[in-house]
Amino acid sequence: MHTEVKDIVSLGVCKDGASLSVTFLDPENTRHKMVFRIDNDASQTSDGMSIYRSALIESIITAERLNPVTCVSSLETVVRKTPVSWEKAAEILLNLGPLVANFSSANNWVFKSMQEVAGSELHAVKCSW
Repeated sequence: MHTEVKDIVSLGVCKDGASLSVTFLDPENTRHKMVFRIDNDASQTSDGMSIYRSALIESIITAERLNPVTCVSSLETVVRKTPVSWEKAAEILLNLGPLVANFSSANNWVFKSMQEVAGSELHAVKCSW
């Protein structure tokens, strides 16, 4: 997985209420969303901790497609989902760090939580939201 980053787009909490995400662009302007997926079962019994089961990168790839019958070209968007290790997730967060320092969002706390999750042995963070 390519880990160079050009810009940060957003930080957020997913609709499930606790999965954490950061969306960024690579040097080719491909949009990637790294998501730390919550483990709801483990989190319910963890005394106020949110426990995450895995990291996933969703890459949104747009390419031109030529119809072989009509010879008409059109843009096609594909979402590629790639599981990543916690170590790789931590490396990507390290690359995003300098960009987050200049990124203004009400959700900047999400980045710090993601760093804590990726770096902890339990892949957990104390719930504060």
